[in-house]
Amino acid sequence: MSAAEQKVRVGFYSGDWNLTFDGTVKPDGPTRYTYDGYLYADCPPGRFPAPRIALGHGAVSRGWQWEYDYCRTVQTHVWGEGERGAGDSVEFKVGANSGLAGVWQYGDSEAYDIGS
Repeated sequence: MSAAEQKVRVGFYSGDWNLTFDGTVKPDGPTRYTYDGYLYADCPPGRFPAPRIALGHGAVSRGWQWEYDYCRTVQTHVWGEGERGAGDSVEFKVGANSGLAGVWQYGDSEAYDIGS
């Protein structure tokens, strides 16, 4: 890991849900960042329509960007990028949709200081 690269671990654990993102985030110049890691999900059985999961990321000063997928009990490789203010920290969180009711629930967000 480079000096500004940070390990990321965020999760959502509630009832049947066990959802985790494990990865890294690092600067890509002073106003951008990249992330790379794995989304792990234990999906509640018997839900129809299939539940959806989400990974949220974004600069603390700019708001969230979301990546969505259907819940599968496998690890999924995810990567991406975003914009940030110079020196801004980057936040991550994960969430899940209960399926039929369409209610989204989220774990706590965590901010990562990746420098300039």
